[in-house]
Amino acid sequence: MEKKEKEELLQDVEETVKKGMRDDNLKRFLLTRVIPVLLVLVLVMMIGVMVHRGKSTTEAEKLVLPQNQTTYVVNKHVSADFAEAILGEKEQLKKIEVYQRKISDAVTIKNDGLFKWKVFSKSMVVTYNGTATYTVDLTELDKDSVLYDEETNTVTMYIPHAKREAINVPSDEIKYSDPEKGLLALGDLKLEPQEVSQFETLAVQNMEKKLDENNDDANADLNAEKTIKEIYDPIISGVDDKVNFVVKCR
Repeated sequence: MEKKEKEELLQDVEETVKKGMRDDNLKRFLLTRVIPVLLVLVLVMMIGVMVHRGKSTTEAEKLVLPQNQTTYVVNKHVSADFAEAILGEKEQLKKIEVYQRKISDAVTIKNDGLFKWKVFSKSMVVTYNGTATYTVDLTELDKDSVLYDEETNTVTMYIPHAKREAINVPSDEIKYSDPEKGLLALGDLKLEPQEVSQFETLAVQNMEKKLDENNDDANADLNAEKTIKEIYDPIISGVDDKVNFVVKCR
């Protein structure tokens, strides 16, 4: 082999060695610098994608939620659901006593006597003690008496106004005062059965006026609403224990 050819061979070997060294350095550079950086970048990108997806899901859920969502969830109802529950309780659909008031009135009975002179007159006071009773007739209820408002989740039960029954005046609650007599008055003050009935009727009429003046009809309505609500609260709760329940007279 000539000298020139030897020099060219040595040069090729030298370049090959240098090239190999450069390849090793490149591999080392890639393994120690480039690849770790790429792994970190990939990890950051994956975390970013996961966070973005989480936010998108939350925003989508917010869009699905109604604006006025309440703190409770109830089944959808209609008025008939509650009307059937109420009207189905046949034993409750009757005339119910909702209010009582003791009341009295005094009537002065007088006999002017002979010549209407005071010395011949006789008089006494009769006090009539009675009881005013108010009732509500639930047999008048029908399906239109019960309404459900979905917006407020409220059941309203409409009942008749309380009715005042005839004032009861027991015979043992009629009190007679001692008679007052003029100096020349003789005998007791006697009344015919017809007169007794007339005086009692007058006393009852006076009692009714007192009830009107004291606004007892309105008080009876308020008590009726309270009483009926207590009766039907368990029935309404049996359909939905989260519904609001009110009773109103109409």
